[in-house]
Amino acid sequence: MPPPSMKLSGIHVTDLLDSTIWEIAEKNTMRSEPGRDTIYARADVPVEQFLQQKLRAIRDDQPFERHTSVVGWPAPTDMNERKERWIEICLELSESPDVKLAIPPGPIRLKTKTES
Repeated sequence: MPPPSMKLSGIHVTDLLDSTIWEIAEKNTMRSEPGRDTIYARADVPVEQFLQQKLRAIRDDQPFERHTSVVGWPAPTDMNERKERWIEICLELSESPDVKLAIPPGPIRLKTKTES
């Protein structure tokens, strides 16, 4: 689901090897914040699936190369309605046979400075 900025952050993965995708994710998306220090899986969502949900995936290469923002999330003023609509979209995306779940051999954990 999108953050308060209404821009869901992702990575443009077309034509990349699986190992390269995990490397980009590890280098650019992990932080020492709660819930941001471990990657357990990823969903590879074709742009067509976003378009079917009336969303857009815009590759902006900021703050890192291949960064993509998913925008166009519905924004009803009623917060419950907004959350309901976002959940519907996420469920429809997750149920698409074109969306692939990729799981690494084990969790990818943020390395501490002493491990680097």
